[in-house]
Amino acid sequence: MKKLSWIVSSVLAFVLTVPATGVCYLVDTGERAPGSTVVSYRLDAEHPLIAVEFTNADTWHIGSIEGFFSVSGTAGIQAAIWSPHGSFKRPDTSMVRFSASPSDLTGNGWMGAGGLDWELPAGVWWAGFMYISGDQASWSANAADTPDDLGWEAQQTRDPDTGAVTWYQFNDQYNFTLRVGETSAVPVPSTMILLAAGLMGLSGFKRKINV
Repeated sequence: MKKLSWIVSSVLAFVLTVPATGVCYLVDTGERAPGSTVVSYRLDAEHPLIAVEFTNADTWHIGSIEGFFSVSGTAGIQAAIWSPHGSFKRPDTSMVRFSASPSDLTGNGWMGAGGLDWELPAGVWWAGFMYISGDQASWSANAADTPDDLGWEAQQTRDPDTGAVTWYQFNDQYNFTLRVGETSAVPVPSTMILLAAGLMGLSGFKRKINV
């Protein structure tokens, strides 16, 4: 009986002391750099899409995509990853590799889409956000004197009267605030929890018999 109790205690101690895994960022530009010029790009009906180019040398397992936003009310946006356009430095919006359901943004800070499970093979890609509904969202960008590991930036505008679409592309004029998080590992294996629960039950069952 003492031996079984010792086993139960040991398993529970292991389960309860396994440290939780924090978010590892595959891309992390940081937020507003101290002392740098900061601008904001609009996401609204007339500016429905902004994206930045990045390169990954191996397969990434993506769990989140965030930008540093400021929203006075509530805005609905969708995060996405696109293939590059063959002729221009911008995303090919007809080639959406992944997209997340619209998220509501409100306030100021890092916001976007989480709980993703995207496996992105090595290559050149574009990550960004699309406006869906609600108030205007402002995506912060640092001046070019705060370099990052990203490539080109592109913004899509839409004429409210004609619906005509125009693209603006720029390289290192401003660096958008972007974080791409890796899929988090499960902190505590479910099999260990089940084992601990089973041993506890067995211990209680044996104690009942011995009474």
